[in-house]
Amino acid sequence: MSGGSEQPATGYLLLHEDRTYDSKAIAGVAHKFDQGRALRPDELSGGRSHAARWLARLGFPIRSSRSPDWTRDEIILACDLAMANGWKRLEYNDPRVIELSALLQEMPIHPEELRNELFRNPNGVARKTVDITSRHPDYRGKPTNGNALDIEVMNDFLARPA
Repeated sequence: MSGGSEQPATGYLLLHEDRTYDSKAIAGVAHKFDQGRALRPDELSGGRSHAARWLARLGFPIRSSRSPDWTRDEIILACDLAMANGWKRLEYNDPRVIELSALLQEMPIHPEELRNELFRNPNGVARKTVDITSRHPDYRGKPTNGNALDIEVMNDFLARPA
């Protein structure tokens, strides 16, 4: 067996009549009707590669099971909120977190098919402020995992707060 290519799809699911299905398995069978031969599991790759893309091109609605990565613009907004809060973490029920969550959900940065039911919800926005503030130079605890772009944007804010 090779790598993870034979595992069920977890990142992208096919949506049909309010149910979700493994996009790789469906793509393998759909390939038989399109090309005359079903694809073996080791011929399929999931994620953003050909199984989900191919099904989307055929007109099947595809939904992501994970929220997309935060973009620089989204992180800038989260950093601005963290800075306004004195580089301290914010909680999910803070009105400013709820407001930013609503704004991020309205912005057309990510296509609908890449969003899941938790997309940029208040918990996710609060978590992003934790990732950012735990990387601040004055933070005295163990930093969270976050990502390199969080640190880059935060450092830009520290260098040029305006």
